[in-house]
Amino acid sequence: MISALFGSLALVFFIIELVFLDFSCFIIALALGISAICSLFIDLSITIWAVISALLAVIFFFTIRAPLKRFFMSKKSKDDFLDESGQGVVKDGMIYFKGTMWRADTSGLSEGHSVKVKGIQNGKIIIEKS
Repeated sequence: MISALFGSLALVFFIIELVFLDFSCFIIALALGISAICSLFIDLSITIWAVISALLAVIFFFTIRAPLKRFFMSKKSKDDFLDESGQGVVKDGMIYFKGTMWRADTSGLSEGHSVKVKGIQNGKIIIEKS
């Protein structure tokens, strides 16, 4: 009976984890699941199993939550498509770079002239006149 209760609670916390994705509910589900499995073999009161589950959750929270988050959540790529260097072209007194027209000082540059773009900073294009 204790294992069924704790197993059900573990499943509920695991489903809640799928909504939040911060590994807090997963840690609680893991602690409850371990307690549910152990309660099949060791006969203790529900209060003792609740305390054991709480202690496991606290221990897991401080030991394995951060490494789990780092492993699963840190694979974010930096998406600065425009903040790259490349070649731009002078069109209509502006710089055409990566499908966008940018305002820049084009004095001394003729229409169709190719310029080296160093990057984008604070919404402004940085060019190197050659």
